[in-house]
Amino acid sequence: MMLQARRSQLNKSKSTEAVMATMGLWTKDISALRGGSCEYAAVSQGGLQSPAATSKYLASRAVCIANPEIYGNGAACGSCWKAHREGQGSMVVQIIGSHGGSDLGCFFDAFRTISGADSGTFEVSLEPVQCEVADAGPVATVLDGNNAWYTRAIFSNLPYAVVKASILVDGKATEMQRVSGATWQANLAGGGSRASFRLGLEHALEVSFGDCFSSWPVATGSSCTATTSQAPTPTPTTQRVTTPAPIETTRPSSACAAPGEDCRSAGCCEQAEHTCYEKDDFWAACRVSCEPASLNPTDPEDFRTPWTCEVLDKNGPSPQPQPQPQPQPQPQPQPVPSPNPGPSTSFRTSTVGSSKAVLPQRHRGLPKRPPPNSEIGLLLGWLGQPRAEPQLSCTGRVSPLSRLYGLPRRPLRLILLRGRSL
Repeated sequence: MMLQARRSQLNKSKSTEAVMATMGLWTKDISALRGGSCEYAAVSQGGLQSPAATSKYLASRAVCIANPEIYGNGAACGSCWKAHREGQGSMVVQIIGSHGGSDLGCFFDAFRTISGADSGTFEVSLEPVQCEVADAGPVATVLDGNNAWYTRAIFSNLPYAVVKASILVDGKATEMQRVSGATWQANLAGGGSRASFRLGLEHALEVSFGDCFSSWPVATGSSCTATTSQAPTPTPTTQRVTTPAPIETTRPSSACAAPGEDCRSAGCCEQAEHTCYEKDDFWAACRVSCEPASLNPTDPEDFRTPWTCEVLDKNGPSPQPQPQPQPQPQPQPQPVPSPNPGPSTSFRTSTVGSSKAVLPQRHRGLPKRPPPNSEIGLLLGWLGQPRAEPQLSCTGRVSPLSRLYGLPRRPLRLILLRGRSL
């Protein structure tokens, strides 16, 4: 019989009879404690100095990680077991994470105490027991803070594993959902003047934290117990939120289901190693494996009934988003060429007839008697007398009179032809 089914029978009957399981060595590296999937000593929260890492079992290294059948998507986080090897030793250990090996993989200190060896895999008896609670009492730690509309929290140093949780802001309770491991999340209606938590544990026990915080929201890393609370001073920030909105955690019906969610409508699981198994006509969930007619220890005790284990999917890949049509470029109007400007009335020697038409106008603006030896004087004198042959030709030179009489600043190109023609 699977260990999962045996554990369910023990919880249901509250028997102290032990069941047999396998135990192997997990690690000797203390830093591995910060990587347990239950997240009690997460690096982002300060590792073993985190408020969530106050359990006496973490302090004494009496901890183990469990295979998926015991771990139950995090439902076993914080649960305690008495492990005993015949003829060697025994110890109460706490579950802080999961792995894919033997039923239990224990930290070196606990492994050697129980097995009497430094390595190997051994058969041990396991008995679910109540955890000893450190003097500080149960602890609630906020993992995602500074947000009045969403929070994520972890609960530790408890006598049994958590099966349900809710947050109360100004007395209004909101049910929380398990994210993964020992962490829970909730979408809220906004801020308030006080906040607290209420937990449901295995064996129908309840824990209430009273008024944890005197205002909501609080900073990330804030924690409280049943009698005291502590909130670190928030780091000043220049960010200003003008229209706060809750973080969207609800997935569309086409997305795959997360651990702990009903996967009947989704038809797939977001974790590749999970499959959507049916429990009954009202519930289905993502699990690593499922034995027909067996009980799941992660189910609340009042709902711990046999599973049909009918597969509702083959764990296909998550649906890919449909490509969005690209907008077609709109035709742009072709520019209409502007009409060429008409001939200018400015003085141009290159335009046929312009010299004869404009020169008299320029002449009227000049002094009546220009200097006789000047260029214009010679020109006007020549125009007034008949000539058989051209007497004057100048090209490529800028006349200094252009500056004096306002003529254009360009080389004067006059070709004097027979008679008086220009």
